[in-house]
Amino acid sequence: VAQADADPNAPLVTAGGRVFWVRSQLTNPDGSQVTNPNGSVLSNPNPEVFGSDPATGQAEPIAPGTQVMASVNRTFIYVETNYKHLTEYWLDGSPKGRTLTVPDGWFLLNPDLNTDPTPVVANGIVVATWPVPKQNRTLGIWSPSTGRVRTLGKVWQVTATYTAPGARSSLVAWNPASCGTSESCTLKITNTANYSSRVVASPTGHFLWGGAFSPDGRLLAVFANAGDTHGDPTAQLAIVNTQSGSLKLVSGVSVYVGESVHWAQWLPDGRHLITGGLTPFGSTVPALDALVDSQTDQASPFRFVADRNQDLDISSVVVP
Repeated sequence: VAQADADPNAPLVTAGGRVFWVRSQLTNPDGSQVTNPNGSVLSNPNPEVFGSDPATGQAEPIAPGTQVMASVNRTFIYVETNYKHLTEYWLDGSPKGRTLTVPDGWFLLNPDLNTDPTPVVANGIVVATWPVPKQNRTLGIWSPSTGRVRTLGKVWQVTATYTAPGARSSLVAWNPASCGTSESCTLKITNTANYSSRVVASPTGHFLWGGAFSPDGRLLAVFANAGDTHGDPTAQLAIVNTQSGSLKLVSGVSVYVGESVHWAQWLPDGRHLITGGLTPFGSTVPALDALVDSQTDQASPFRFVADRNQDLDISSVVVP
């Protein structure tokens, strides 16, 4: 569709039928990547947010920034710089007007490994007392209109958020700080209507990072640890009922992920989702991509990329 030169650690974002990303690598005039003599790609010291209409494939720069996120109603985007500042832009890239500054002692979440790039919720913007996973950091929701932060608890990593169209509250799925030091790792689903939390336990000991809420918020796709392959994690897809907290493992979908993070995307029907994995190092088995029926647990394998030597990264978006 387009040559993105996208930062693999900064998730893709979609809004209004457009796709946005952070360009983090230097390119030559012909669009090829600038490399060192040893062949490694040179990173751009001044990353920039780009946007594209998939119908045309035309990529256009919007503004310097290290992360892009959609507004809660997806009518505009925020561009982040230095974990502390958010500048608003319309979807066509024109400035909307405001630049917001996070309160002292709080930071925007680092986009690395955050595969559901929706930190903007009905009550404000999800922030933490340190941008990356760290013991004793606190999770909160910052209201730009009041400047106040409502704390949720000690956090290790945020998995996903969900806000229904026009809703005044949201769901936030996150792993508590104990996940950083314990073999067991629970998942909390906090409802910001009253800030009550439902705790979900992993049947395999702990959860990996990453996941996504279904379009109606009733289900949450997450990944449970399924052991190691060549020293790196393997993930098993699990579906959580957000109302009851019950969890079921999808037996047909276990994927090698390389890092302790994975991605899932729900299709608009709210029943099917897509997910995929990497080819294990040294393996001749091609990577598994799967279309999963959440009601029947049936998984149909397919390939996004015809070249078996290529895999998707940890981020994907569904463009309606």
